[in-house]
Amino acid sequence: MLDVLTQSTAEQECITLGAHLASFETNDKATAIKNLVLSAPLFSTDLFSYSSSSQESWIGLSKTSNGAWKWTDASEVEFANLPTGTSVTGASCVSMNTSGVWKPNDCTSTVTSFICKRLSSPL
Repeated sequence: MLDVLTQSTAEQECITLGAHLASFETNDKATAIKNLVLSAPLFSTDLFSYSSSSQESWIGLSKTSNGAWKWTDASEVEFANLPTGTSVTGASCVSMNTSGVWKPNDCTSTVTSFICKRLSSPL
């Protein structure tokens, strides 16, 4: 059975790993992460029937009730890959599907996976 998590619970899981939910500064970085996720064993071509484009993963973007977008790692929001014409009212948390499409969701909704991002530490 797969666990289902809210974005807040997923962020707590990332924090226990010394990370935060993923944030993206550019479209190229978002595409690179999408490709990395697709290359992971869960998303291999052998299991592609399971990981359809509807398979969603939490990322660290959310919109507060006052309308401001924010990343859970407090980095600047310079890029949001929401589909053209997406209207978001009120608080919203964002997931990404295996096609790389971002989707606003109610923050209390649940999905089965999440993507963490940890900054590399200097050697």
